[in-house]
Order: sequence, then C-alpha cells, then structure tokens
Amino acid sequence: MRPRLNRRTVLAGAGALGLAGMSPAWGKETRTGQLSFAVPDPLVLDDPEHALMTYMKVMSDLSGRRTYRYHTGRILVVRRGGVGQPFMDFISCKQDRVRRLSDGSYQHSYKGVILFCELNTFRVLDRFDNPITGKTVDVRHFRTAQGSGVFTPYNGAYALRPSEEGDMSAPGLEDQAFKLGWDRQGNDLWITYDERIEVRDPQTQDLLYADSSMYRYHTEVTDLQNPDLASAPSIISWDTETTFWPWMQMQNEYGHLIFGSMGKKYSSLEDVPPQVIEESEKRIPNHLASPIEWSEHTLPDPALDPGYE
Repeated sequence: MRPRLNRRTVLAGAGALGLAGMSPAWGKETRTGQLSFAVPDPLVLDDPEHALMTYMKVMSDLSGRRTYRYHTGRILVVRRGGVGQPFMDFISCKQDRVRRLSDGSYQHSYKGVILFCELNTFRVLDRFDNPITGKTVDVRHFRTAQGSGVFTPYNGAYALRPSEEGDMSAPGLEDQAFKLGWDRQGNDLWITYDERIEVRDPQTQDLLYADSSMYRYHTEVTDLQNPDLASAPSIISWDTETTFWPWMQMQNEYGHLIFGSMGKKYSSLEDVPPQVIEESEKRIPNHLASPIEWSEHTLPDPALDPGYE
C-alpha cells in the first residue's frame, strides 16, 4: 500500500516562505564553525518554535542520526465501565529519524513494531487464548511501514504511512500550532505530546479502530541547551486507550483497551534490548533492524536542506 499524502502535507514540505529561516538556533554555526544544536535560553515551551525544536531533540536527534524508542508495558481490558483487568503484555520499538526542512519545519520518518506477549513472562505470542471470548486466535503483531510526515510550528501538518492493519491518519495534528504539555522543576523537564490516530480499511475506509495516545518524556534542560548535543537523553512513558483490534475478534464485545508502558530512547540499534530485535526479525524480517533512508522519503526533493544526508 502507498501512503495517502494530503495536499496540506505536500505544501508544508515544499516550504512556506513566510517561515524561512525562522528556526532559532538549529543549524547555525558557532564561533568554532560547528553546528549548534542548542534549544534557546530561556526555554519558552509556550512558543511553538521552542516546543517543536525541543520535541525533535528529545524524541530523536537533530543531526539526522537514527534513534530508537524502546518500551515495555501492559494492556488492560475494560468492560462495561468496570475496572481494567490484565489482558496481555507487550514490547515495542520505533526507529526515528528527523531533519530540518528549509522552511523551519521538521520531517520525521519512522517505522516500528508492537509485539504482543504473555502476561508476566514477556514471551512473544503467536496464538492467544482470549479470556474474554474463550476463543484461541492468531496474533497479528503491529507493524508500521516506513512513514514520513512534517511537523510545522504554526500550521501543523502530518501524514502517516499505512500499518499492517490498514490506512492510518492523525487528524488531530492538523491546522493548529504545535504544543507540548510541560512541567519544569529546576533542571528536570517533563513534556507531554498527545496523538490521536484512526486506522481505516484501505478499501471501504470503515473505521477499524482508534487510539488516543500520550507520550511523556523526562529530560534535562542542560542537555537541551547544550550546543554540542544533538540528541537529548530521555526516559519515555507511552499510554493509549484504544478500541479492540480486529485480530482479537472482539467486535461484539462492549469495552476498550488501555496500554501503559515505560522505556527510553537509544542512540544505536546495538544498545536496544535484543529481544525486541530478535523477535521482530523472526516475524517481520528486515523491518525494524533495517535503517531508515532518506531516499525513501515522501516529500519533494526541493523542500529539503542540502547537506543533511
């Protein structure tokens, strides 16, 4: 399946002249002739430009190097307004790569997996004995094909690549200034980024499931404002509330799922805990471990700053 790029995303990639050169520090040379990766001081995260640069540096790496967000967690099933019950565990990893465009926006390319696991053991499942329905079903692990989108400070635009389940879209990211929830206590900084995704059948466009996700990161202000540090170390939590996924065969059940996890960003594949790489390669060969290349991006070449391959 090929991605469906909306017109707004292509225009954002092509460049908005009114925003050209607006990024406050990224890519400017210091007195020593080196690129500066410092988020401005004072840090004003109510400013969309500061917020966007901060998120790119915390989520990935401003120099264009690949990074990996790894986390493990638990899924609760909630039925008819009751309390959540443990359903299964999961491990996940997403490869990210970002680069600044000539208009001050950032292109984000990514791909990743969610592998569903047995409760308490984190043994990756191929079959699942569903305690709600009493059925044993084939597990379909989640895979996002390499996708690409654009984050802009003032007129948010983004496009998602199809997943294994269907066509993905994030309508909540469009037509608004970029915002982060944030809390600073001295040198400690917590930021929150929320994302609402719909997955639709590629033929009928019927809604298969929807999820409302919240990413939270802990980082340090001194790392953000270090001009020599292109990637700020970060601890990550990810929580999402979703409808039941199609492979679970729970369409007739009333309820939803809650995902909760913790993890961190790694700067190289060699540092990522090996289980998620090994199990992903068994089931989805040459996906997570293969590097994101800019040659596969979905935006027009003229929109990109030269020299950042």
